[in-house]
Amino acid sequence: MTFQRKVDNRKVEEREPEKGMVRKKPTHRLGGLQLKLQAPGREGYYRRWIVDRPGRLSDAEQAGYTYVVDPNIKIGENPDDVNKREGLDSRTSKTVGSNADGSPQMAYLMEMPLDWYRENQDEKDKLLKEKEKQAASNKEGWSPEDREHQYIPGTKR
Repeated sequence: MTFQRKVDNRKVEEREPEKGMVRKKPTHRLGGLQLKLQAPGREGYYRRWIVDRPGRLSDAEQAGYTYVVDPNIKIGENPDDVNKREGLDSRTSKTVGSNADGSPQMAYLMEMPLDWYRENQDEKDKLLKEKEKQAASNKEGWSPEDREHQYIPGTKR
């Protein structure tokens, strides 16, 4: 038997469940916010997903990251979403899209020791503060004539 109801001022047709059928509660939401790349942390390490684009994985390795290899790691909110990679590639990965040629684009879970990560962040912060200081004090070699071609917020230049 079918019946109609209104949803957001639209008529929606639904079917009544057949006699004796038991409706199972859904295991995850369709649409809304889902944490598909959520993975458990590891004490003493910083973890992040790196998308496999030309040069990104080797850059990450040179920066001190290593691949997470755990065949039983749970990824995302779906209870069935376990790292099911088999064969030669045992790195923890997840399909995150598709490449221009239609092949799957992968992201790999990588980690580095937390103290290394903090040192890297401190170094990046230091460089950023130096740049901000230079920009504020105009010590980048700008002459007064060059200011005419410089973007200054709140002006028409």
